[in-house]
Amino acid sequence: MQDERDEEKLMDGIAETLAKMEDDTPLPDEEIVTPFWSRHLFGDGKIGEGKALPGFAVFCLTFLCSLLLLVGVMYSVLRLTSKNGTLFGSSTAAESVPAGDADLSLDYYHPEMSDDYRLLVVCDGAETAGAVPVSQEVSGDLPVFFWVLRIDPRNGVLTILSLPGDTRTEEGTLAEAAGNNGARAVSAVEKLLGEGSIDKYLLLRHEDAADLITELGGMEWEFSDRYRSDSLDIPVGRHLLDGGTVLRLMADGDGGAKAVPGSADILCALLGQRFTEDAFNKNDSLFQTLAAHSTGDISVMDYYDGKKFLRWYLHMKAGCRTVTLSGERTEEGVLLSDGEIQLARDKLGIK
Repeated sequence: MQDERDEEKLMDGIAETLAKMEDDTPLPDEEIVTPFWSRHLFGDGKIGEGKALPGFAVFCLTFLCSLLLLVGVMYSVLRLTSKNGTLFGSSTAAESVPAGDADLSLDYYHPEMSDDYRLLVVCDGAETAGAVPVSQEVSGDLPVFFWVLRIDPRNGVLTILSLPGDTRTEEGTLAEAAGNNGARAVSAVEKLLGEGSIDKYLLLRHEDAADLITELGGMEWEFSDRYRSDSLDIPVGRHLLDGGTVLRLMADGDGGAKAVPGSADILCALLGQRFTEDAFNKNDSLFQTLAAHSTGDISVMDYYDGKKFLRWYLHMKAGCRTVTLSGERTEEGVLLSDGEIQLARDKLGIK
């Protein structure tokens, strides 16, 4: 009996000890979990004795880490895409640029192939429908001028091609085929240079062209000798010529006068004097003046879309070259050779 009582006491003692151990052991869902980033932030100690990390704190810390990671990625991308390896393109303070100064952003501008187009300019003495009659003082026996202008988007060189108005085509001369219609003028020139060789056109009457040149400031010309022709008498010296006089000189040059260059060279010099970077940057008066004295298919949107390309051309200062096709003169007009036509196509970048 004594042994049984001792055995019962022993079993009771073991049961009591086990019960105490269960009371001291935390349940699984009360186990303290310390993440690795928590140990780095707060040390190895427990966060709140016997308490798990609150859910709101976990959310805040996770959000903070994600935000820092995102900022780091954005910074890396900006550094890789910035100019000269500097964030936002420059490490120096921005400077204000006066309206009349050159656009410094053009240093990083590169024209696209879509900027490569050819402009046909026709200066004709015929009247347009509903127009005021052309003054005989201005038009007289002036010829019809045909010029094709193209700026090379690779080097910024302006090419001016001069075609005689009496150049023979399938429908008579250029002047006869074009009449006073811009679309017909484009069609007539494309029959010589190839389909799709002209992108835009401008049509001016002689009187409008004269007024346009005068309003732009005229043209300065140095005469080392007295210049005399059927319609002009200009003394020696440097003179500011009005538009009517400039057109007369163009006609004399194309007509073979040795004292003056051809119309393409005169137009090139005129543009060099009046179509300048300073004048172009001030406002849009050049385009407005041109639009007021001409007709064509160049819209305001065409101008603004190509404005940066024109400013790039002026900024490049690459100069101008002229090409004058003389051909063989016959009773029916001027006949251009295949070699001259191919030369014109090459100089104008026509493929």
